[in-house]
Amino acid sequence: MDYSKQIAASIVSYFEDNNFHYSFDKERGVITNTFNMEGKLKNIRYAIGVRESDYIVYATVDINADEECRAAVSEFLTRANYGMLFGSFEMDYRDGEIRFRVAVDCDECMPSSAVIRNSIIFPHQAFSKYGNGLLTVMFGVMTPEEAIKGIEG
Repeated sequence: MDYSKQIAASIVSYFEDNNFHYSFDKERGVITNTFNMEGKLKNIRYAIGVRESDYIVYATVDINADEECRAAVSEFLTRANYGMLFGSFEMDYRDGEIRFRVAVDCDECMPSSAVIRNSIIFPHQAFSKYGNGLLTVMFGVMTPEEAIKGIEG
């Protein structure tokens, strides 16, 4: 797959400058790592796919939505996404995988350290804010509306 070696090098440099552990698949242009977090969702797995003029950060958690709760989880994620400026939650209806996605346009420019940092921090912040509410919906403790009201007020 064709991808920008310069964009990939910028991201790898950011990871190395911050002493983050990572793996880089040079054939596919994919950088992966895992970050720990506070709360009931203990870690987030990142896959950063570099393309010719952009990169996309996919952050997934270790729990999938069961088929019977996917409609409620979808509603919760839609409510969480409303008004969100950078990135969005997604759910794969085939297997219930839940992820947060951030796309970064690098057309005619290289991403700065601040842009790379933010693209990595946004998913972490989103799962930190909404993760426990997501679990209450997945396990039927709250409705999506109740969970969002508990988070956003």
